[in-house]
Amino acid sequence: MEGGANEECKYCDADLGSLPAPMVETLKEMSSQQKSASPPRHSPSHRDHKVSAFLIETSPNQDVDYITVQLIRSLAAFGVSSTSEVEVGKDDGGLFCLILPNVSLESLPYGPFELSYHLKEGFGLSSVEPLLDEDAYFADEKSENDGKLQRSSGGSRGAHQNREGVSGNVCVDTINKEWHLKHTKVPEAWEYSEKEDKPSQGEGIVIFQIDTGYSDHPFFTEIWNDPDVKGKNMYTGTDDPRDSLASLVPGACHGTVVASAAMNRGTVMMTTIDSNGKDITNYTAPRGVAPKAKLYSIRAVNNPVLDSLDSRRVTKAFKQIAQGDIDGVHVVSVSLGTPFINLSSMRKRINEAIEKKNIIVVAAGGQIAQPVLSPARFPEVIAVGGYRVAEVEENGAWYERKMQWWDKAATGGKNSVKIDIAGPALNVCNANIVDKTKFIYKPGEGTSLATAMTGGVAALWLAHWGRDNLIKFFKDDKITLQEAFRKVLELSANTDNWLVGNYTRKYGHGMINTEKVLKISLETVKNQLLKTNTRGSRAADSSSKVEIEDVSDVIKEILIEEMGYVEEDLSSFSSDDLEQFYPELDYIKVKGGQNFKLSDPKNNVVMSTALRAHLESASGERML
Repeated sequence: MEGGANEECKYCDADLGSLPAPMVETLKEMSSQQKSASPPRHSPSHRDHKVSAFLIETSPNQDVDYITVQLIRSLAAFGVSSTSEVEVGKDDGGLFCLILPNVSLESLPYGPFELSYHLKEGFGLSSVEPLLDEDAYFADEKSENDGKLQRSSGGSRGAHQNREGVSGNVCVDTINKEWHLKHTKVPEAWEYSEKEDKPSQGEGIVIFQIDTGYSDHPFFTEIWNDPDVKGKNMYTGTDDPRDSLASLVPGACHGTVVASAAMNRGTVMMTTIDSNGKDITNYTAPRGVAPKAKLYSIRAVNNPVLDSLDSRRVTKAFKQIAQGDIDGVHVVSVSLGTPFINLSSMRKRINEAIEKKNIIVVAAGGQIAQPVLSPARFPEVIAVGGYRVAEVEENGAWYERKMQWWDKAATGGKNSVKIDIAGPALNVCNANIVDKTKFIYKPGEGTSLATAMTGGVAALWLAHWGRDNLIKFFKDDKITLQEAFRKVLELSANTDNWLVGNYTRKYGHGMINTEKVLKISLETVKNQLLKTNTRGSRAADSSSKVEIEDVSDVIKEILIEEMGYVEEDLSSFSSDDLEQFYPELDYIKVKGGQNFKLSDPKNNVVMSTALRAHLESASGERML
């Protein structure tokens, strides 16, 4: 086989007339859609819903260039136009996107997953997955909310001016500029570690932030321990993750915003802008949650709302972490979000990094009411939502007032996962940029900020107990630090001083209480995990009594509790079968709603021929 492609590539240089009939029918429909589209659109951005994409990972012994050419040639034989963003001859870790302009994956015969199974098997690929956004999943939920669920153009951003909640520029208020730290008991946590003669403020812990990279903002000069080792640039492969600041639109300089929330030293004078547009430089900058932690910046995006190519770079970053190409990871903070729901490749790489490197991964839930964005949506990832100061008192320090959910923050829909923990997400003073030469601080908003703070809390916890000691303590029970820290957040969460009635579980287990995070004993954490068997993930429904341990159990829950199967029907399924079909089952479940049974003629949702065959074999009845 030419170009290093492996022998399993059945479709490479093959007679295309021998392709399976369902694949041929699917390709013909794709060609028809492209021919009827007017005007044609060829932008690779998946934000345009008429541009579809598959995220593809080649097998280890395959040549990416050769496989890409073969894919495009095979599709072209059926009149399907496609492109790849991978440059010829560039080693990109075997991950690339196949772009299909003017194709709706959701309207294809046999559903959006049919072609992915054929491509994976026929070209011997490691994985092929359709990139489906939340509109493909949650359209019904959105319509029920009368258009209230408008997606923010910066789904997880934290760089905006204050537009609601408590008014005023918090950055010029000496009492309230660190209200978010005081409300989450961060100073008390610092003092507690010092009192216990343990490392405080995240000392010795490295926080990896996957974002837009760093800038020339003055606060960065405080935090680089080694100015020559700043991180990784996933665009260029170099060790200089400098933010391009290509355009100062919402989302630019996002890496600067979140880094300051996590680890600003708070020792330099800050410039901010008052209500009259006048510069003020009178106060020191607010501190981050873990001011003694180290930063490793990974530049993977230009905007916190991920498109298909961004998703590939984030997946690649986690792949390099899992494989040790990027080493020394302790906490990974992802203040980014994508509406692509399945993303099994990204989830697989995150899980590998958690298991192999024992890292803690936190991610932003996003700025829409439903659903929680990926990767926060993955059950194994700690999903962070946001709250704000309630406008019910005119006087007094902000951190002493009542709180309420920030109404832009995602909570999760009726068929989707919920938030784990909530952090401050509105009127948080953070580093920002006016232009490429003017660096300021201003009030920001976003679950990005709450996520960066949560990453800082993880650093405080690791430093306080000692990361090596934590690994050793939980090792015999095979408990990862991700599992342990998730349980710590749950057990320590604060639900008091809420504006309206009792705190609601859909907003997470509660608000961050950093002092209590450090005071909860490790024995308590271990016992709770072993007792409740809630290790590793969270339930999709807040009413669930037992959370799901692994993906096989998640799929069984879908098939048994929501699609009407009995466990005996599934005895012929192997774990590989279940994991292979998880994204499609998740898609069908959400599209079909609760109490969905595939054999019911009223629920004849299109599905792939491969999944249909497996279900028919398992249940002994023909699916409609």
